[in-house]
Amino acid sequence: MGLCARPTAEPRRIYELIGQIQLLNADDKKVHPLFFSPYIGERTAQLCRQAGIGYFDETGNCWISYKTILISQYSNVKPPAPRRKSRQLFAPKSMRIIRALLSQPLKGWHQSELAKEVKISLGLVNRIIRRLLESAFLTLVNGRVYLKDRKALLDEWVKAEDLQNNPAIEYYAAEPLPQFEQRLDELSRKENFQYSLTMFAGARYRAPFVRINRLHAYVQGDIAAVAHSLGLKAVSSGGNVLLIPAPDEGVFYGNSRIHDRNIVSDVQLYVDLKNAHGRGEEQAEAVAERCLQPIMVKRTIEQEAKLHEFLRLRDQGGSLLRSGDAVAAANTLTSAWDILESLSQADKGGERNILRFNLWLARLEAAFKGEDRRRLEEADILFPTEQDVLNAQAEPSYSRGWVMYGLMLRAALQAKWFEKKEARQEARNNFQNLFGIVTSPCSENSTDIKPKAEEIKKWLAL
Repeated sequence: MGLCARPTAEPRRIYELIGQIQLLNADDKKVHPLFFSPYIGERTAQLCRQAGIGYFDETGNCWISYKTILISQYSNVKPPAPRRKSRQLFAPKSMRIIRALLSQPLKGWHQSELAKEVKISLGLVNRIIRRLLESAFLTLVNGRVYLKDRKALLDEWVKAEDLQNNPAIEYYAAEPLPQFEQRLDELSRKENFQYSLTMFAGARYRAPFVRINRLHAYVQGDIAAVAHSLGLKAVSSGGNVLLIPAPDEGVFYGNSRIHDRNIVSDVQLYVDLKNAHGRGEEQAEAVAERCLQPIMVKRTIEQEAKLHEFLRLRDQGGSLLRSGDAVAAANTLTSAWDILESLSQADKGGERNILRFNLWLARLEAAFKGEDRRRLEEADILFPTEQDVLNAQAEPSYSRGWVMYGLMLRAALQAKWFEKKEARQEARNNFQNLFGIVTSPCSENSTDIKPKAEEIKKWLAL
């Protein structure tokens, strides 16, 4: 039995201990680990149990499982509250970072990219990222931060969020709520203010489950003026329209536009419903099951490691492709593709389509730069026909300009390498048509694509 004692018990300490145990076990030095710290919180305790690490602290919390022995005790004694830090993790501006991370739970972020995305200073991003790393909510790989414990971070947000800190103002609307929603949307566009439906009104568009005839909406600006313009009557209780002052513009981050209505992001919707309690929690679970699978799915430590290896290869391959190293990009993205096929369906999600496109493009560029016909054949395995590419273009992450560029490059390779003269001529004609499209000033990404298209045209001797 090996004892590890630390003055604090942040979750990252447990991940460090897991790594040390794996190294010892690899050397055939089997140990039964035991962790001690003055106070071990709920999340750290959960990580210990998942990893089979025994623990105990000064307040009486303990869990020790060894052969046929199990000792388990939970203490209600809490340590003195730590000193509040100047920047709270769940303060309105800090929350912009957490919303962005959870809205795209499998994305890797550079800190400068994240600061630009959520419109806050790089200094604040750096401070919040440091705290999230210390709490083992994030991991840092090749300069990018990735979510590590997605569900735990969402749970912490639920605990920290409290609609009572930002109480809704109750009104009564005489008309049916769908008609009121339409007038609210029309007024927001006319008066240029933001709003987003949340709670059951928002869930009706994302994952309908519980039907309640009340409308909750975050509203930016002067709520009294908005209510007056909409003809709402203020009431002390029993209202069917509840307008919530937006605590920060970040609450509108990741909004959906569905049937001409603005809906809060799925993570914001889930948090609001969980804090409504009662039937709100039922509706929150329906939202989680339908919309938040990459966050909610339970993974073993090995599955989480495999997912992060995929994310690392995916982003490294994308960087290589953008830098022009097509051969290395194709090899790296192929490795990511191989791992993706072994991931759970929840983790594959939308990753499969965008990775397939990037791998297809990398193989085409590798074929062109290395004059390697095998790479063209490998690309055609992913998208056998031009129509297959066009059908996949419906994926929102695809750029139409780069799709057209890929088809143009494919046509150029076919014009060069097809054996039959008629097929080469047809491919050449297709290339010329696509060349005109991608180099047009009206084409998406034409500034970046035009020099590459000119190089291909020169190679084809046109």
